[in-house]
Amino acid sequence: MKNSILVIEDEHNLLFIIKKALAPLGCEIETATSALIAQDYVLKKNFDIIICDIKLPNMSGIEFLKWCRERGIDSDFIIMTAFATTDTAIEALRMGASEYLIKPFNIDELRLIVEKTVKVRNLKKENILLKTQVFQDIKKTGLIGESKEIKKVLNLVQKVAPTDATVLITGESGVGKELVAKAIHLNSKRKDNKFLSINCAALPESLLESELFGYEKGAFTGADRDKPGMFETAHKGTLFLDEIGEMPLSMQAKLLRVLQDFKIRRLGGRSDIEVDVRIICATNRNIEEEVKKGQFREDLYYRINVFHIPIPPLRERKSDIPILLTYFIDKFSKKLGIKKPAVSKEFLNYIENYSFPGNVRELENLVERALTIMEGETLLPSHLPEKILNNHNNINEEINVPEQGIDIESVLDEIRLKYMEEALRKTGGKMKDAAKLLKMSFRSFRYYYHKLKNRNA
Repeated sequence: MKNSILVIEDEHNLLFIIKKALAPLGCEIETATSALIAQDYVLKKNFDIIICDIKLPNMSGIEFLKWCRERGIDSDFIIMTAFATTDTAIEALRMGASEYLIKPFNIDELRLIVEKTVKVRNLKKENILLKTQVFQDIKKTGLIGESKEIKKVLNLVQKVAPTDATVLITGESGVGKELVAKAIHLNSKRKDNKFLSINCAALPESLLESELFGYEKGAFTGADRDKPGMFETAHKGTLFLDEIGEMPLSMQAKLLRVLQDFKIRRLGGRSDIEVDVRIICATNRNIEEEVKKGQFREDLYYRINVFHIPIPPLRERKSDIPILLTYFIDKFSKKLGIKKPAVSKEFLNYIENYSFPGNVRELENLVERALTIMEGETLLPSHLPEKILNNHNNINEEINVPEQGIDIESVLDEIRLKYMEEALRKTGGKMKDAAKLLKMSFRSFRYYYHKLKNRNA
């Protein structure tokens, strides 16, 4: 698609000269003799570049630039003027103008500036398109949400995916650590090769070693053939080591040697095999604490923690619950071959007030169960497990203090806000009545409510 340019100049002769000079660039060029005429143009069409004189009838070029920015019009501006002052130049650049030309100017100079601006503009477009594609690929893994917490995770994925850096993903069970690992792989240069995953906590040390490094025929009883390990099989691809915090110390030493020079030796083998594998690790443990206890090698920790991605638990990003709920309803409706059901307000209310100790995985299982037992076309509270129904609006849920500690004041503030929001719901949004329900003064209720809402905004 051709780049589009709008030239705004009240001198007809200069307008003609500029249009003719820019014609060889192959851009679509439109002209206007005033900012008022140009306003209609920019509201109907997106222009890549706007070349605008500062001195115009009725509205100045600076005012027009400001008007455009206030309406989200992000065209690159090239400002022209015969009355240049330091103040006008600074003001134009402050408002986001790309270039500043003083009349009379050489027409070749204008053409060069436009060519440069077009190239920069096109690079920005390509970058935006690439980022959009990255986010589409990430969403295919199920790693979705609109909260600031999950957006931070997605931003980290975007930054590290194109590199070969070793990544350590941390977070509670069920938050989606493997989804993040897959998202990194899908957006890396290794995406056309294998992504292999192994749970380091699920296998005893002997089996874990043979799975990772493979073995030669005769290496042990039952080894009747050569078998390549996961490092070899994942050559040119990605190997995800889940629950690496559970790996035995002796196995950690062997893994460290591999990560130092990326050479492995099969069990029973006599020669090293070079491998080209990207390593992504994950754990729900506090590895730094494990290092202090002597349960995890410090040198291995620094080797795997080149780039750290912490994933917050679902209870810390509750605004994502409705989005995830919709995603899982779509997923399991297709899987079960049923019409996508409606969601009652009561069902959603129970879901949003539950702490989800099992995180996203628990929500996924809950939705599959609800759709399986559902009768009719609407999800109702009766389709939820008893523990969620009994837990509704009750803070006496299972207490879980993580090893890394907890900010108790933030937890208490969250509980306070929940009660205040529920009181407002019951009183139709009337603060005075809500304050009475909670045995609070109106002034205190208003202060805490706005304070806590603004903090979570």
